Amino acid sequence: MPQMSWFAFALFLSGGLWLALWKGRRRLLGFVPAGVEAAILVTTPVPEILISRDGRHVVIPIPTENGAQLVSLRDTRSDFARENLMELASVKGDPILMADWPSAYCTSEFCKMALTRDGRARLGIADGAKQHAG
Repeated sequence: MPQMSWFAFALFLSGGLWLALWKGRRRLLGFVPAGVEAAILVTTPVPEILISRDGRHVVIPIPTENGAQLVSLRDTRSDFARENLMELASVKGDPILMADWPSAYCTSEFCKMALTRDGRARLGIADGAKQHAG
């Protein structure tokens, strides 16, 4: 499930408060903002690249036949960081190192890989691909 924006959160909260505070048929109007928020949340796209706040963890969700697969710049011993990035990308499988991904080219200094999204080719370059930090 992608992150919720403040606007979507406010819609959901206002709909819930409306449902809780009003009585009768007017109460059902609370479903309108909550429904709009649900539609916004469902149509929110998964980001093309996820970077942790400290910049140590970079992952790219890659669509495959079996759902999405995460390609990670670094191997991490931190289950917390890995699980958070997997949750934000809506991916259940463990990440694969970018150095092990077939379309990636990695040296000791950087990794690069071509990404195709919506018919457009993009080039992703990341620093420090061979470093294993935790």
